[in-house]
Amino acid sequence: MSGLVIEQLSKTYDRQPVLEDLNLEVEAGGLQVVLGPSGCGKSTLLRLISGLETPDRGKIILDGRDITDLEPQKRKTAMVFQNYALYPHMTVFDNIAFPLKVTRTPKGELVKIVGETAKLLELDKLLDRRPAQLSGGQRQRVALGRGLVRQPSIFLLDEPLSNLDAALRMKMRQEIVALQKRLGITMIYVTHDQIEALTMADRMIVLKDGHLRQNGTPSEIYNNPQDSFVASFIGTPPINLFEDEIKNGAMKKLPIQFGHDIKDGHYQIGIRPEYIILDAQGSIAGKIVSREYIGAVSYIKIRVNDLLITVTAESDNEKYKNGQPLRLTVDYRNILLFDHNTGKRIVI
Repeated sequence: MSGLVIEQLSKTYDRQPVLEDLNLEVEAGGLQVVLGPSGCGKSTLLRLISGLETPDRGKIILDGRDITDLEPQKRKTAMVFQNYALYPHMTVFDNIAFPLKVTRTPKGELVKIVGETAKLLELDKLLDRRPAQLSGGQRQRVALGRGLVRQPSIFLLDEPLSNLDAALRMKMRQEIVALQKRLGITMIYVTHDQIEALTMADRMIVLKDGHLRQNGTPSEIYNNPQDSFVASFIGTPPINLFEDEIKNGAMKKLPIQFGHDIKDGHYQIGIRPEYIILDAQGSIAGKIVSREYIGAVSYIKIRVNDLLITVTAESDNEKYKNGQPLRLTVDYRNILLFDHNTGKRIVI
C-alpha cells in the first residue's frame, strides 16, 4: 500500500483561490497533521480528499488508485467533523452501525463489527445510550467508531477536539495517536492548534492562504522553519521576531556579534525565548516589563532599548519583579535570519 499522493491540487471559490498547486505525500500508516490559521484551506483539503468537493485541477491518488473523480462512497475514506455529526435520536450502537446499514451488511456481521469496534474504543458498555447521555470525549469516540466500521484506507479528522476542554483535549489526542498506531491506519488530522500538531504528528505541513509553506517532522519545522511565518506560527511562547540591521557582523538593536561574515543589510531576526539566557555577565541590558507565571516556567517580557522581547526563565514567584534590571546573553548560533522582504529563511 502506497498511502496518499496529492499532485497540483487547486480549488477556487468565487474567483478566490483556497488551495493552489498543493503537492503532498502521506505514507501508508502515517499520521499527517495539517496546521494553519483559519481560512488557510485546511478543511477544504479534507473535503477534496473525501469527495465532498471537486478540485479545479490536480490529482488525488489513494493506495495507488486515482480517486479524483470518484463518488465519496467509493473512495474508502472516513471523515470525522468538528461537531461529530451524530444522530441524536439513535443509540451509540445505531450511530456506529449506520454506515453498515447503508451498505446492507448482514445483521450477524454488523453486530460483530460494531461490537469489536465499540470494545476497541471502550464504548461497549455504552451501546444503549444516546449522544445526549455521553461526555464530549465519548461522543468523539462514537464518531471515530462510525468511521472505523467502514474499514477506510484513510481517516480524515477535521479539528475534532476543538469543542473539548483543555484536559480532555490532551487525553483525547493521546487516545487518537495510540489508536492510530494500534490500527496502523493512514490518518490526516487538521488543526489550528500547534500543540496538537507538534505532539501528534509523524509529519506535518503548515498552510497559509492556500499555499504549503513547509512540510516535515515536528522537530524539523520547529527548529528549522523555512520562513518567518512558520517560525512565528510554531512555538509557545511565540518566537521573538523583529527587524534589524546587521553591519560588520553585528546587530544594531541587540549587541550581538556573529561569529562569521554576514552580508550587511536589513533582516528579520528570530530568537526563540528559550535561547535567551538570563546571565549576570551578559552583554545585553534590559528591564522586566511583565511576567507570566505558568508553573514549570515563567515567561518574562523584557524591554531592551526599543525592543520588547520574551524570555523563558525558571519559575520563581519572588525572583523577578516588574522594573527590575537584568542582563541577558544570546548565542548567535541560535538566531534565525529571514529575508527582510520575502521572509524566506537565510541559513548562516
